[in-house]
Amino acid sequence: MLVKNLDVGRGLVNGARGVVIGWDSTRKDYPVVRFVTGLSLTIEPTKWTIEISGEPVAVILYPR
Repeated sequence: MLVKNLDVGRGLVNGARGVVIGWDSTRKDYPVVRFVTGLSLTIEPTKWTIEISGEPVAVILYPR
């Protein structure tokens, strides 16, 4: 399931569901996901920065 909008026009939006169909060895073994729309895409890690008690903290979601 995607956790952010990647491409609204192609249906790659927050909550879009898909199935891991393999691993892209040319791109650090990131997962290749086939979404319910039929589109297959390599998914890379996502990084957010949030503040806790006024201090920035990086949050990184890795696909595996």
